[in-house]
Amino acid sequence: MGGDKVLEAKKILIVKLGSIGDVIHSLPFLKALRDKYPKSFIAWTVESKAYPILEGHSSIDEIILFDRRNILNYLRKIRSYRFDLVIDLQRLLKSGLITYLSKAKNRLGFDKKRCKEYNYLFTNLKIPSFSDNKHIIYQYLEFADYLGIKDVKIKYDLFIPDLTRKYKDIIKDRRSKLIINIGASKKANIWFPELFAELIETIKEQYKFNLILTGGASDRTLAKEIKDLTNVDYINLVGKTTLKELAFIIKNGHLYIGCDTGPTHLAVAVNTPVIGLYGSSNPKRNGPLGYGEYLIYKDLDCAPCRKKECQYGDNRCMREIKVKDVMEKINLFFNKNY
Repeated sequence: MGGDKVLEAKKILIVKLGSIGDVIHSLPFLKALRDKYPKSFIAWTVESKAYPILEGHSSIDEIILFDRRNILNYLRKIRSYRFDLVIDLQRLLKSGLITYLSKAKNRLGFDKKRCKEYNYLFTNLKIPSFSDNKHIIYQYLEFADYLGIKDVKIKYDLFIPDLTRKYKDIIKDRRSKLIINIGASKKANIWFPELFAELIETIKEQYKFNLILTGGASDRTLAKEIKDLTNVDYINLVGKTTLKELAFIIKNGHLYIGCDTGPTHLAVAVNTPVIGLYGSSNPKRNGPLGYGEYLIYKDLDCAPCRKKECQYGDNRCMREIKVKDVMEKINLFFNKNY
């Protein structure tokens, strides 16, 4: 447990700059921190991509956008708050430097074994060493335990605006809404266009779902490849939504299908059941928490490699996931819940 000065912190900064999924996984710790320190000023510094995840969150007093173009002004701003406690959840060189240069007396981070790029050198308080194989949400909650916060319940408390008017045609349709997110930031996590197309056709043959494809702007080429391979109708929102809009769409869905990517973890955060397609990622560490029953993972000798690109160049761990595997999970979900 931390010392008295840590426990009495009046100004706290969370350093978690990274991906959408990483920021979402950190939210249960944020909620626990706010419950422990209801009167403290809590800020979070983050990069622009994940900024909308934090925007409007009731547990944050201020979001400080990481500005790589004007790093000196950014660091001056960080120091101007005179934080009592800075918590580095990122464990990289960049986050370590921000933590150290904040000049906070109490700088809490991961233990040496779990740090990258010598991050441990920039913190003076460290959570006890533990396995890196348990789910990352519970690894972040080790910080709560260090600060004396016990029996934490997993809560995300995302702020999602009411966009019913904009998406009224989708929302009012009484058919079950099945969302397929086609993208992933890492090439090794992406499924194949011909398999997505086959899945879409198979779903349409068996169910009268309102089928919605989602993804980011970078997934438009993949979306076109899928469209060229199938003639069935579906709603294509790939590259057409903001992150908040995507959260609203997913929240109003009945079931979500996707690989290890930010929107998959977003689905978990808004309580939409998830069928996760996992290959290079470790599902024990990064899987959709609470939906292990619907997880699809082929235990190959090379998986999980946790690499950005397949070392063999063929994404074989994802290729092993077949349409029939996904349909089995879809059928299981609807047989159990409807």
